[in-house]
Amino acid sequence: MGGTVSNVLYPTIVAKYAENDFESVHRLSLQAVRLMGFAVSLPVGLLCGLGSSFLQLWLGPSFGNLGLLLILMIWHLPINLAVLPLFGIQMAMNKVKIPGIVTLFMGIGNLVLAIVFTSIFKWGLYGIAAASAMLNNEKCDFYTNI
Repeated sequence: MGGTVSNVLYPTIVAKYAENDFESVHRLSLQAVRLMGFAVSLPVGLLCGLGSSFLQLWLGPSFGNLGLLLILMIWHLPINLAVLPLFGIQMAMNKVKIPGIVTLFMGIGNLVLAIVFTSIFKWGLYGIAAASAMLNNEKCDFYTNI
């Protein structure tokens, strides 16, 4: 959902940037980030609160004990997905080299951290979810351009 909404905004942001209408780019980005954060936080909040019940209803009673894993996998999404509309500004400014390199290294770090958490600390599925939450690429891409 987050990717689709942000992809819809990219052409508008690029067009406003091409017209040198930076005030409209700023206003549109600010509204998009706020709306994206709000739109993602509602379902994530519901899933975090009703995670075990939702898993039991959707997948069966044997999956009810994975509610904490579901929370660990999705709690960061309102923060990380809210910045997706800002990537249109990066594309309009043609500043994608550094975020691409950072994404590559963060992906490698995610893999290494997941292996460490699962093999050394014996966290199992929780280690993979924790590594993903710690080194989520969207968050890192955004911070390289602040």
